[in-house]
Amino acid sequence: MKKTITVLGMLLGLVGCAFSDSAPVNVYRDDEMNPAYSFENQNVPFSLSTIRVQATTDQVTVQQVTVNRGQCPVAYWIQGNPHLKFGQEIKGVLQCEANQVLQVDVVTDQGEYSFSF
Repeated sequence: MKKTITVLGMLLGLVGCAFSDSAPVNVYRDDEMNPAYSFENQNVPFSLSTIRVQATTDQVTVQQVTVNRGQCPVAYWIQGNPHLKFGQEIKGVLQCEANQVLQVDVVTDQGEYSFSF
């Protein structure tokens, strides 16, 4: 009985992974040191909150990224080519703290995907 429950749990875990792996992109939130910050120029923030969208398929075009249902806009894109090949990414600077990001919606040429943190 215990083995049956363990095997069923493992199978259900694999099914869950398959659903989450179906998106053609992954999304990451980060805090990075601001390259413009220095001890001589402390008028700029020490760190930047960023969002990264990385391709997990051979080719995908990112059409729109919405953070926290529009409540945390992307201020500007650091790496902005939306036509991504496997492993490539776009990175944007957020107008909120990275730890405040709860949901990111990504529209691609292959569909719409929502990521929760």
